[in-house]
Amino acid sequence: MKKINPRLLALPLFILLATKLNELTVGKVRNSYALPSFPDLRLIVATDRISIFDFILNLLISLKGSVLTAMTIDWLLNVFADIPNHLVAYGAAIDKYLPEELRGNADLQSRGMIVLNLRMLPIEFVVRGYLGGSGWKSYQATREVCGILLPEGLTKGCKLSTAIATPTTKSEDGHDKHLTFGEMLVILGAWLRENGINRDPKQLAQEAVDLSLKLYDRGSDYAKSKKIILFDTKFEFGLNANNELVAADEILTPDSSRFIEEEKYNAAMAAGTNLETSDKEYVRAIGAKVPTPFFYEKGEHKGEQIIGIDNLDPENEAHVNWVSELEWPEETVEETTNIYLKICGQMLGKPLVQFQREDMFISVN
Repeated sequence: MKKINPRLLALPLFILLATKLNELTVGKVRNSYALPSFPDLRLIVATDRISIFDFILNLLISLKGSVLTAMTIDWLLNVFADIPNHLVAYGAAIDKYLPEELRGNADLQSRGMIVLNLRMLPIEFVVRGYLGGSGWKSYQATREVCGILLPEGLTKGCKLSTAIATPTTKSEDGHDKHLTFGEMLVILGAWLRENGINRDPKQLAQEAVDLSLKLYDRGSDYAKSKKIILFDTKFEFGLNANNELVAADEILTPDSSRFIEEEKYNAAMAAGTNLETSDKEYVRAIGAKVPTPFFYEKGEHKGEQIIGIDNLDPENEAHVNWVSELEWPEETVEETTNIYLKICGQMLGKPLVQFQREDMFISVN
């Protein structure tokens, strides 16, 4: 189940939006709104909320929403300009689609995008160029990652000979689950039938896999030119009015991706130490060490205290309520903000504020 601490919703900008527009969705990080004069479009706004292990934290990361929006815009305009996507307007240009009372709002312009209304595929596409995280654990056990057999002798953190697409379920309330290609076909087929969409599920699944790999490979090459390694990432796709596949949601941000400075990666691999990434992993690492007031109720650890938010159940109401109220030290906000702003500047080639002024045409201080 999803729960957002009320204080994270009671912010002036989002109160204003709720009074002027019909709120369509309140996600873990983004809110979306209907546009009365443009029924085929919607406004999506990236907040400063942050989620880990499928829990929304009682935490706001300064400028995070602006970072996610700016990086997504940069990728779509400058690296993936030839690939169909959902972006219609950004920056100061969103004013054209908004009620007069919402125009000229620099904060909204920095966080908001006008996008196509799409029918979003019920599957996310994780692309891994390197072997780590849950993929490493799966490889150790079976030599497979989501049903994909990998060569023997691979090491933690190593670069794969070719990137692999590993689809997962898309859950708002619980943990996402890895899928084999066959399992993905079953889910897509049911979704297409339910929505009356005349598309072959096998063809659509393959198209989505191919597109996710194309986006990753191109994005990885671009990041490498900035001395950054794109370790892995997640993509979401939707179908437009013509049932064509379109890239949507965020693109290659520190919320959806793991970035590692090339120099740090090489040093860590040579020394056999843990990789230090420039993304949400910093908060995940803290969350994985948090003592909780809960205890294991069964299994080999029955009766032991649960340590780490990653070991809680996002479908357990008590767990969700506790995480949503948990207080975080100010240094977590400061360090996470610094991480997000640094990787943003490295990828944009300029500071966030400069990009907002020069590329998004926003009047920011």
